[in-house]
Amino acid sequence: MNKGIFHSNKKNKNKHLHLEPGYNNFIFESQSSKRWNVLVSFLALIAVLFCLVIFLTGLGLYFNPVMPELESKVTDEFSHISPSETMTTPQISAANTGSNEKILQKEVVYKEDVYAFYVNWDSNSEQSLRDNIEEIDVLIPQWLSIDADLEIERDIDPEIVELAKQNDVKITPLIHNIQNGKWNQETIHQLLNSPEERAKLIKNLHELIKKNEFDGINIDLENLNKNDRDVLTRFMKELYTVFHADGLSVSMDVPAANQTFDYKELEKYVDQMIVMAYDENVDNPGPIASSSWFEKILSTLPKDKLIVGLGSYGYDWEWESQEPGEVVTFDDVTRLAEKANLNIQWDDMSQTPYLKYTENNNVHEVWFLDSATFHNQLKMSAEAGAKGIANPWSRP
Repeated sequence: MNKGIFHSNKKNKNKHLHLEPGYNNFIFESQSSKRWNVLVSFLALIAVLFCLVIFLTGLGLYFNPVMPELESKVTDEFSHISPSETMTTPQISAANTGSNEKILQKEVVYKEDVYAFYVNWDSNSEQSLRDNIEEIDVLIPQWLSIDADLEIERDIDPEIVELAKQNDVKITPLIHNIQNGKWNQETIHQLLNSPEERAKLIKNLHELIKKNEFDGINIDLENLNKNDRDVLTRFMKELYTVFHADGLSVSMDVPAANQTFDYKELEKYVDQMIVMAYDENVDNPGPIASSSWFEKILSTLPKDKLIVGLGSYGYDWEWESQEPGEVVTFDDVTRLAEKANLNIQWDDMSQTPYLKYTENNNVHEVWFLDSATFHNQLKMSAEAGAKGIANPWSRP
């Protein structure tokens, strides 16, 4: 019995199919109409669904859907804030957004070293570090502090250490005198005026830096007693001598204009002097670093070891308050302007941005630094002969 219905000629690549003579029925042939009825029903169902889709699409195009109103906590947060037209000083000009665009179109190539400040407690600081790690030469993490007993407290982050080493970024930890959120003047006064305590701190600091294989140290002592000017220089000379004997660098953060700091003498005992070229106004509303003030600061400082610290933050002052301005980040300012529909103004005299608003009948004034001011200050720093720039997370 022949089981096959189809044959092929294998000698030819094109197969020729032949029916056996006398074999009249196909293998799928059936006398029942069941399959035909199923096919018709299926096609009818497809047609109905297609018409339904067309109908619903037409309704959606013709009628606007009514959506339930949702409460927005973000909107409510700024609902009591409104623009203020009140002016404080006559030099403030109208907004000039075109100025920023023109400034940013001018390219500045800065070939000197880039120093970056870092803090553990701010997630934005870490994200900024990771985003810009390839542009950074020296990392200055705020990991060390001097406590009330003149001992060194530490908060070293191993992950950041590894990140820096993987990218060949030098690490010079910052040591400061902040206690309970304030710069402690008395602690540093005791330290500077005791030769024994100075030697002890320098020894412990040197051992810590060597043990962790860091590249040096950054000294950030602020709110100092004006009578400690000479002993501060003496302390830096002693520290510089010990660190340089081991090839470790020493940098120091100094305010832009403060008689407690003998800039000319201090320059002898540091590898880099990082001037904090901001905080022109803190107690009263005004520019954070006006163009003329910034240029004057650069002209008065020695240039051989000068690193210019550029700010990226602002202050929010309440007019009726006697308190200094509250520190705000650039993101804080732009979010406030967007959510409360405030216009950011440009002051032509200081070449810095600001805005005003009213909250609960109290007038607020915000001055801050942005990409345009950064660009201007970067250009002025390069022209002044600075050896590098430093950009803090917001304010050291």
